[in-house]
Amino acid sequence: MCGIGSKDPFLDGFSANNRVRLLMAFSQAIRDCFFSKSTKGYDQLVASTCETAVNNVGKAFTATGRLDPRHDSCGDTVPLLQRLFRGYKNNDPGTTQQKAIPWPLIKQMCARPCGNRDSPLDIFSKLMTLSFFFAMRSCEYLKDHTVLDHSSRYLEQADTVTLYFEFQKRDLRNDSVTQAKTGHSRDCPVKAAAAIIRWMQRQGMSDDGCIYSFIHEKTKKKTAFTSKVARQMLREFIGSVEQGNFGLTADEIGLHPMRSSSAMAMYMNGVPVYTIMLLGRWSSDAFLRYIRSQVETFGHDVSAKMIETEMFYHV
Repeated sequence: MCGIGSKDPFLDGFSANNRVRLLMAFSQAIRDCFFSKSTKGYDQLVASTCETAVNNVGKAFTATGRLDPRHDSCGDTVPLLQRLFRGYKNNDPGTTQQKAIPWPLIKQMCARPCGNRDSPLDIFSKLMTLSFFFAMRSCEYLKDHTVLDHSSRYLEQADTVTLYFEFQKRDLRNDSVTQAKTGHSRDCPVKAAAAIIRWMQRQGMSDDGCIYSFIHEKTKKKTAFTSKVARQMLREFIGSVEQGNFGLTADEIGLHPMRSSSAMAMYMNGVPVYTIMLLGRWSSDAFLRYIRSQVETFGHDVSAKMIETEMFYHV
């Protein structure tokens, strides 16, 4: 670890206090980009990255039956590491969260005429619609897929659409989520899924194994539909419309906040919490951090409800 000789990779010859100090030195090396540079060009990495790296070292120790050097005899993180990470967090710049995208803005993207049903913007709008109804992460709707046998001419008339998530961050395999049709011509998960399948069938399997690819209008070359390309398309669209009614700008928008948009839409329209958790595949109430407190509609009637019951008694 951090240049320690291979004869003592688990620091067995060091005292507990020296192991902690070596962990601190390793953490500082991570923070100062000693092992790898920041992908965004920063001089230092954030506290969470350093803490994750140290946690992984601790797990390597416990995997061999050794005591975790991060912890004291009571199993708590030693004070020196606590202070180190707290200092990192205090010196880190403030976190800028991407904002949830309101559904009317997604509708506007889907309704914009492009003159070509196979255009990147057209299929991207279908992907955004599908990700909205299923609270999908960007890595779940912008990655390699296999075309299934969906050649039925009645595909667009289906009552429901079911997505199977083979792998997820919470380590649950082959999870399935079903959404029903809405009855709208565009604002519908069934119609969006059918349009994506039809597009994939028209495009066929690409040589590089990536279904989501298109011919770039300027370069005339096949371009993979990566997260970077999709984010650029989304921001260009946001920059081309009137943003004043939504309280956001193009640089505040990304792909992952589609989960925020989905959670916000369900919560604000009275969908029960357990249903939000099931549809969004949250195993805890972690989805609450996706509910953006800055949205005016979120608390429009809270003050009125607070004064409905004026009197109460202490028992």
